[in-house]
Amino acid sequence: MPESATPVRRTRLGKIVSVAIPVAALMTGLWVVYETTQYPRTDDAAVFANFIGIAPQVDGPISRLAVEDNAFVMQGGLLFLALIYLTVNLTVDILYAVVDPRVRLA
Repeated sequence: MPESATPVRRTRLGKIVSVAIPVAALMTGLWVVYETTQYPRTDDAAVFANFIGIAPQVDGPISRLAVEDNAFVMQGGLLFLALIYLTVNLTVDILYAVVDPRVRLA
């Protein structure tokens, strides 16, 4: 084998390898993207959320609980209670003005 053919062969091999490595990396990356979008897994999934546990101080064991899991809550329950509270306060203020003549309604 002549000595001049060896550098040409190495140059050609170097060009082939320098093109094959990025092409192989690109194809591997595309395969990974395809696999993860077509077949998603939750093996390493994590949920980040703010969790605040609130529990009252109880002196003894709890023998009966008056609520059930997944119980329905009436929408506007807090608004309803607030309206009752305001109505009672207004009624008491008006009756106080009626009972005590020194208080005037503005």
